[in-house]
Amino acid sequence: MAQARHHAGLEVPLGSGSAVAEQVVDGDQWVLVEKERIAAPLPHGGSVLVTRKRPLSGSIRGAVLLLHGFACTRYAWHLSRRSFSAYLASRGYDVWNLELRGHGLSRAYGSRLPKRFEDYVNEDVPAVAKALAEAGHRRFFLLGHSMGGALAYAAAPDLGLRARGVVTLSGVFRWGGGALLIRAATPLLHAVERLHRAVGAGAGLPLYANLVGEVVALNLWAIEAGIVKIPAEGWAPHSIEQPVLREWLKRALDRTSAAILATMGRWAWTGEFTDSESRCDYAARWARCGVPSLVIAGDRDRLADAEADVRPAFEAATGDRSFRMFGRCRDGVEFGHVDLVIGRAAPKLVWPTIGDWLDGH
Repeated sequence: MAQARHHAGLEVPLGSGSAVAEQVVDGDQWVLVEKERIAAPLPHGGSVLVTRKRPLSGSIRGAVLLLHGFACTRYAWHLSRRSFSAYLASRGYDVWNLELRGHGLSRAYGSRLPKRFEDYVNEDVPAVAKALAEAGHRRFFLLGHSMGGALAYAAAPDLGLRARGVVTLSGVFRWGGGALLIRAATPLLHAVERLHRAVGAGAGLPLYANLVGEVVALNLWAIEAGIVKIPAEGWAPHSIEQPVLREWLKRALDRTSAAILATMGRWAWTGEFTDSESRCDYAARWARCGVPSLVIAGDRDRLADAEADVRPAFEAATGDRSFRMFGRCRDGVEFGHVDLVIGRAAPKLVWPTIGDWLDGH
């Protein structure tokens, strides 16, 4: 379990590509982990990178595969002041923090931006599942945020009994019920997606969300003070300390493929949750999957509306399923999109809820 802070941040190489690291969980809590980077080869060239963390002592409760959201990197789950991945390791889990193709460290290992959402489903997750099996984990949990939640819903059925359970935070099952900007843009995104398919544009234009993050980080004080308004804020006002949020904006956001955003626009426009050719109905497959699931939403999420975009995944699920809305009515604090992972209240409210669910499954 997490301990009072000593000198977190120290990292000592062990050889064979691994190291012992002291990592902050939250505040003065830290954990000693064995850290390793694993390259999982893709079938058509290149690899996706996983940053693996496991407790240095004690028994392993199981493995968790983290799936980041749209245009993100491994830092969506790990910041220098607050780390959900370190928290899971402190609870005894072997944590595999995947950076999807073309994102973060995976870009340096020859993987290109995706041409289709199903590239993530059909190649990235299976590649890591194979690496997990080689490491001794025949079964593992899928844990996704935002688009990573959509990926968990889409990938779990193909894993069969290998999927021990699925946990999502603001996991997109429908899309477009949140910010007015998203709803207004969905016809354009839908048209772009159809154009991509018609002309075989592949990944299309790269989207530099990292540059947007840099600009927002520079003006964060004005945004938090209400001087500058943004149409689709990813967090509830004052729910995340500015140093933590600024680090997330600068390190967690990355470039991505326009094709992915266009596909999500089609989901919003049509109400379907399918692959890019509408041949594979992910929603129907999820409904038949029967894997244990915990679906989490935030009451003030403007990017993935709790009722319109997130709850439908719970309603479609079969078998052992749970839904938890975090927000002011029950918890005394509002939760936006990112707050569920890195908000100041997340370590006390959201993280233990997930940890307890994992322990029980």
